[in-house]
Amino acid sequence: MLKIIVGILSVLSALLGWSAAFADVESSTELVRRILQEAVAEPSNPAKVESLLKILIESPAGSGRYVVEGDIPIAREEIVDYLKSLKNPDIANSRSDELIVNLVGGKFDYWKNPEQRKLTYGFDDKSFPTAENVQFTRAKFRAAADDWVAACSDCGITFTEVAENPFFRIKYEPTSDGTIAMSFFPSSPPTDRFLYVYKPFLTPDLQFDHVGVLRHEIGHILGYRHEHIANIPGCATEGTNWKPITPYTANSVMHYFCGGKGSLDLALRDADKRGHRCLYLTGKACPVSN
Repeated sequence: MLKIIVGILSVLSALLGWSAAFADVESSTELVRRILQEAVAEPSNPAKVESLLKILIESPAGSGRYVVEGDIPIAREEIVDYLKSLKNPDIANSRSDELIVNLVGGKFDYWKNPEQRKLTYGFDDKSFPTAENVQFTRAKFRAAADDWVAACSDCGITFTEVAENPFFRIKYEPTSDGTIAMSFFPSSPPTDRFLYVYKPFLTPDLQFDHVGVLRHEIGHILGYRHEHIANIPGCATEGTNWKPITPYTANSVMHYFCGGKGSLDLALRDADKRGHRCLYLTGKACPVSN
């Protein structure tokens, strides 16, 4: 989910996926805030950007893709534009409503055509520590996918596991930095079509519901951004390329555990289902209720 957080972390550290490696010098919250503010203030300053990159998580290692907003990967060359979007937010989009869809070129980023909605996936079995881990993740993913399909049975969305040439792969990464899982948007290039689960996901004492974690990640695959994306006290702003399609829902499947809101079960709420149906059946936001 761009990132779901294990334990109680500072808000900025949690949402941006940063660690507390420098806590001995200054608190992780202070460090993150300072480096982020400096980079946002001077996004064209290479030194400021490099300082930021040094504390961002690169995932997978050596890929040149960094985790922002907790579980969203962006390429090194996209960092400057991302920082500029935080410096100059779109006032028209500064209210936080839910369900929220990603925008690309001003258009909704979702699976518009019926054929695109027949999503296939496969497991990178060898990346997991054990065969039992694969089966555990397989069962949790299947349950999460079924929940999204049931939320709009007439939307034509399917998730089918295949042995060869899947549309996206589910892969394990042995990273233990607080990141639980990460996926992609419909507009992501083929090289980014992975749903990663990280070391904390396989721990039995994970605070979050395992199926819920994958429900959240599938939400991104279907085009949805984080519910708390702007103007929620205690949660960080996450860029401006989004548009609300239903009223704000504090316990949405797409809401982080921040600002005194969110949930550990990450279940699909009625507002999530309504927004999902509006987008995939009409291609539009839900009508505003009086």
